[in-house]
This record gives sequence, structure tokens and C-alpha cells, in this order.
Amino acid sequence: MIAAGVCFSNRRLAILTEQARWRQIRVETGKLIDSFILKAYKKLSVELLIQCGANKPTEALDFCKINSVNKAICFEANPYVAQKYTNASLKNINYVNVGLGSAPGKLIFHIPVGNQKELSLQGSFSPAKHLNYHESFEVQVDTLDNLLPPLLDIDLANLDNLANTALLIDVEGFSWNVLQGSKKILGLESTKIIFIEVQNDNFYWENEKNARQISDFLADYDFVPIVRDYPTAPLYNIVFVKRTELDKLTQLIDSYWFDFTQIKPNFFERRNPKYYFSIGKKLLFIVMPGCFHNYLHKIFALFGSKSSASSRNGI
Repeated sequence: MIAAGVCFSNRRLAILTEQARWRQIRVETGKLIDSFILKAYKKLSVELLIQCGANKPTEALDFCKINSVNKAICFEANPYVAQKYTNASLKNINYVNVGLGSAPGKLIFHIPVGNQKELSLQGSFSPAKHLNYHESFEVQVDTLDNLLPPLLDIDLANLDNLANTALLIDVEGFSWNVLQGSKKILGLESTKIIFIEVQNDNFYWENEKNARQISDFLADYDFVPIVRDYPTAPLYNIVFVKRTELDKLTQLIDSYWFDFTQIKPNFFERRNPKYYFSIGKKLLFIVMPGCFHNYLHKIFALFGSKSSASSRNGI
């Protein structure tokens, strides 16, 4: 597995909790790997992106901006999310509402507590150990090997003529199943690069394979891991590339790891302004006499504070 860390000697002395420092590092490594993958697509002349677990198809939109000939196929299992995009005008993107798995059939899709059906980023066929779920429904599932040929209007026998292809797999604990249904695609010489979410051990999902097992499986198809994000995290992303394409990315990989070691937290954490507004409000309530609290609530309610509006109305 790829060993990854940050150069701790470069970390600034910051007035931040350890959690806040690592949150910043996670964000910055995420930006770094997102930038890397777009550059890698260009280097490898990738023209087809297959996004598994699309949700909002941001990555597909960015990919299609690279070159006018680029196309993307996005698969999303959640019908409440998919209905926002299946009929949308997405240039060069085919957004398909179907789940991906190891075999055709139907599976139960789970929505975590606190998530709206049409906004959930953590909906999954594989419930995570750290989440509670409030809703589930049945979803049609098929393999990528079965779905791709008709979507591209080609015969299975002609898959060898596929354009240079990338796989992006972010399916909340169901990556192993998606890979098992993609063996023909993985075996194609045209499949150049894979961006995939993985976990250490069984940290989040009991039934999901870990990063080592996924790496060993992809090695059988001649894929090697080259970069990852978020040091020390149990859940992260790895980029794999076909061994035959490795030399084309050498300079890009070296630059990535150099930039990776330069990441360090800022002195202060940049957060949503509402967060600092809330902190300021709490401090004012602490220092101001109780008789003024009702007036303060009225003022903050005018600025859009929901908690102050509720307090003012006696809720």
C-alpha cells in the first residue's frame, strides 16, 4: 500500500485544535488529488469517464471541459438524487439511474438519519457501522460490464475499440461489488486509470474489502497505486494507473508528492461565516446582562439567526 504522510517540520505553530489542523490537511490533500487526476486525464488522453456513484456530477462536468470530444457516463443508484440530473441538459454526459454491483438484481438502498433522500451523500447499499438509517427502498442493480455496451451503442465484442477510459468509483462501501461486476472493463487495454474510495481494515463498512485487498485485486489487472489523499485517515482515495502508462505520469507523480509534503495548516481555520457569527453571539450572551438578552435575540434574528428567532418566539 502507498505509504503517505506529511512533513511535520513544515507545520506551522497554529492556534488550532489537532482536529482542526487535520481537517485543513484533509481539505488541502483533497484539492491536490482532484487537480492531479484532471492533469492525469490529459496526459493519458482519456476521452471517456465512467463515474460510479455520481450524485451531483461535478467531476464529470470538469472532465468534459478538458476537451470537446470528452464524454462521461454517470451512474447513480438513488432515484431521488438522479431525478435532478437524468433529464438535465448536461453536455456530453449521460446520467443513468441504476445501481452498480456484482450481479443483476435488486438491492436495498439505505439513507442515513439526518439526510434528505434527494441530498444524501452517504446513501448506500452497504450500511456503515457509525451511522443510523431512517429510510430504505429497493433499487435496480446491474454490472458495469452489462450496462456499458448498450449505453455506448457497441457490441460486447467491440469493447476493445473503446476510447481511453477512466473509472471514478465512490459508492460508499460498495466498491468491491462494483469492481466484481467490471472485470471485462478492467481487463481492457483502454482502461487507463482508476480513482477509487477505500477504507483501512473494516473501519466503516463490515462487508467492504479493505484498501490492501482492493489493491491486490487491481494488481491482477496490471494496475498500480500511485497517489492517495488524506494522511492517516481510515477512509481515503487512491489513484491507480495501468502499469504500461506509468512512465507518462512520472513527472506528475513526483510533483504531487512534493506538493503533498508542503501542506501545512493555516494559523486560523477558514470556516463558514455562520460559524463565527454563532461564536460571537454566544460570547455576547455571556458578557451581557440577562435583561438585554431579548433585545439581542431580536437583533440576531434580523440577521437570519434561526436559534434567535426561535428563542424570541418562545419555541
